[in-house]
Order: sequence, then C-alpha cells, then structure tokens
Amino acid sequence: MIALLMKNKTRLFFIFLFIVLAGCGRTIPETYNYRYDQDSYDHQVKAGEVLGSLSLDRETEDRILALDPENITEKDVRDILSHAPAPRIINIHGGMSSVYIVMVSLSKFLMSMGYPENSLRNPADGTYSYSCLKNVKEFTGIIGWYYEREGMMPIIIGHSQGGMMVIRILHYLAGSEDSDLMVWNPVTETQEDRHTIIDPLEHKERPVAGLKLGYASSIAAGGTARLLLNQWDVVFRLRKIPDTVEEFSGFYLSWDSAGTDYLGLIDAPNRYRPVGSAGVRTIKLSGGSHFSLPDVQHLAEQPETREWVDEYRPDNEQIMNDEIIDKEYNIPLAGELWYHIKKYLAIEAQRMIRARRDMEKWQAVN
Repeated sequence: MIALLMKNKTRLFFIFLFIVLAGCGRTIPETYNYRYDQDSYDHQVKAGEVLGSLSLDRETEDRILALDPENITEKDVRDILSHAPAPRIINIHGGMSSVYIVMVSLSKFLMSMGYPENSLRNPADGTYSYSCLKNVKEFTGIIGWYYEREGMMPIIIGHSQGGMMVIRILHYLAGSEDSDLMVWNPVTETQEDRHTIIDPLEHKERPVAGLKLGYASSIAAGGTARLLLNQWDVVFRLRKIPDTVEEFSGFYLSWDSAGTDYLGLIDAPNRYRPVGSAGVRTIKLSGGSHFSLPDVQHLAEQPETREWVDEYRPDNEQIMNDEIIDKEYNIPLAGELWYHIKKYLAIEAQRMIRARRDMEKWQAVN
C-alpha cells in the first residue's frame, strides 16, 4: 500500500511538472490590431535624442516637478501625469495558459486607473504579458532597449514562475559581467550585436549589466515551482533582492503549494529581504487562490474598491484592517502595486524633465 501511494505521488508530481512547463510556453491564440507607435526602434539612438524628443510645455513640466511621488492622487494621474510619457511595464506570466488571462486583468485594471495602454502592451504582437520561459538574458536585453529609447526604467511584475523570473532578472543585472548581457529588440524579437546602450539621461555609453530599475514585484513565487529545472539558478536566492531595483514588493498566500514555501504557514521563509539598500516589502495575502491573485480588473470598476485602492498607502496600517479586505482578498495586492506604479510614473517623468533641463543649460553655455 505504501509503495503504491509513493508511486502515485511520483506520478502526480511529474504530471504537475508537465502541465506547468507545457502551459508556460503556450502561445495565446488572440489577435490584436496593435502596432508599436515609436519610430526609433530601427536605428541607433544618439546621445540627447530621447530628451530632445520630450514634448512637454514648461507649465506642464513645472506641474510634474511639483508632485510628491509618495502622494499621487487620481486627479494627479488624470490631469497632470497623463500628459507625460510612462515607464514600460513588463508583465511576466507563468504556469497554465489561464494565468495569462489574469495578467490581462491586471493590465486592464491599470488602464482603468489611468495608465496608458501603449506602455502595457508587448510591441511585437500587442499581448499584455511575456512567457516565463523566455531566457532571462532576453529580458535584461529588453529592459536595456526600452530604457535607451524611452528614457524611463521599465517596471517588471511577475506572477508564479513569472515572479521567479523577476528575481532572476534582478540578480542577472547585478551579477553579470559587462559583456554578458546583450541588447534585445522586443519589436523584431531579435538580439542586437551589442552589450551597451546610450544612457538617455547621462548621454554616455554604458553596459546593460548593472542597470537599476525603479520598481519590481513578484506575486506568489516559490513553493513546488522551485523543483523545476529552469528555476534552479534562483532557488537559493529567491528571497534576496539585490540593489538593481530601488523598491520591491513580494506577495505570498497561505496554503499555496504552487507559489509559497511551507504552504505559507511559516512567515520567515517567505519574507523577502534586501541584499543591500533596496526598499523591500513583503505582503501576506489572506485569501484567494494561487492562479487568481492578479485578477483585479473589477476593483477599478467598482467605486468603493477603486477609492480604497487609490487611497492606499504602505504606511497606513489602519487601511489594512478595513473590512473590505474580507470581501476582496486581492485588494491589498492591487493597492500596493498601484501605489508604487503611480509613484514611479511621477519619479521617472521628473527624472526626464530634470535631465532635459540640465542638457539645455549645458547647451546654452557651450
């Protein structure tokens, strides 16, 4: 009897591995009438080109610079930041094909809250999320490509195995030699024969390795997915966040064998911690399922939940005791993500404006 039980457990385990790996690389059968509308992807970017193309009047720039990134309101997003470019958001899904659908839900939630659609879609085909089976060096190369051409550091968000990929990206940016990471064009989906970019804010050549993101997040990463061969290079550093990101949020769920260590019953193994100076937060979610955590589109469509999300602040302990959390288990995830996304929407816009003004001052005296 024991031998039969063990045999069945082994069989179920390998079935689980097959489903996860097969679903992770599966193409989503959708058609989009979408094209990347930036025309700079087909030529080498020159120093000063990105800042020179920033089309904001002085009054709008002043209004953006006056914003407090830690207290961005819905009105600020609608009336001020909507006039500025936005950081590219790179979503990474994992597991079954249904997990892609919840990343669509997350993207549509962000769009409903005021984030521009063009900064959420994959420029190659219009999809809202990348597969977790892409090579980690492809992701680092895409990050460098976007930063060089858009002047803003992308935001990366991953769910399940996609969340593990987020951690791998941060560690590869931190630990790679300058020549290890090549630039990758997400429009043509090809690697470029170079490992450096022109820094759009500092106007000088620099390697992709060592780039520092503003914000990143990992949702339900860990658990049995640690056993998959494609995750072994991150197994022993999954909860360690290097200095290649300024702020990071990690989410985990109790009783989640697919994405939580020790079923989430022990907090310490699921808590993310900085290797150095990165600001790291760990959020334990109280309900829901592993596969539905990023399904938050409806929260932007209901007045009560939309207001809660917009007023969310990480340091507001009272809001976390609100009874609405008992009805909407994933609303803390939506609040945490939206708070940091609109924060870095402001920060990245302010960085570009300050850099352009510095460039104009230098040009005036030279």
